[in-house]
Amino acid sequence: MLIPVPEAAPHVDGYRSRFTHAHVVGLPPHVTLLYPFVDSAELTTGVLREVERVVGDADRFEVTFRSVAQLEGLPPTLYLVPEPAGPFADLTRALVAAFPAYPPYGGRYEEIVPHLTVATADAETLAPVAAAVSASLPLAAPVVEAWLMECDARGRWHLRRRLPLG
Repeated sequence: MLIPVPEAAPHVDGYRSRFTHAHVVGLPPHVTLLYPFVDSAELTTGVLREVERVVGDADRFEVTFRSVAQLEGLPPTLYLVPEPAGPFADLTRALVAAFPAYPPYGGRYEEIVPHLTVATADAETLAPVAAAVSASLPLAAPVVEAWLMECDARGRWHLRRRLPLG
């Protein structure tokens, strides 16, 4: 489940296509809310209603991306920092409360760090990408809906349902 940020495409898609697989497999620029989530075969009417309720309880808001940062890892990930980040984290926590069997990123990380991934590469490669993307900021976008995505047998992601925020 994600919040699409199509306004970010002109700023990041060139780098996403070179340095991530997300662009190639059909994921738009986005802030992830909850991944992994219920398998497509298990998305019952009841599950969909609960997802709609949780997302519908969240208020719409405006997000601004003014800076980039890195998530440390091997390799590191360059991302746009959403401001405010709190509403994204709150929505993730609300989804986890409703679906405790699905912690963010399979429970690999304790802290929820809302982010819009730009590139994953070594630090030397990321430095000029960070400079170029930073020069194109700030970027503002309305947050009005979440997308429930599903992955097909070929590994491509498709929109399953648009979920309007309250």
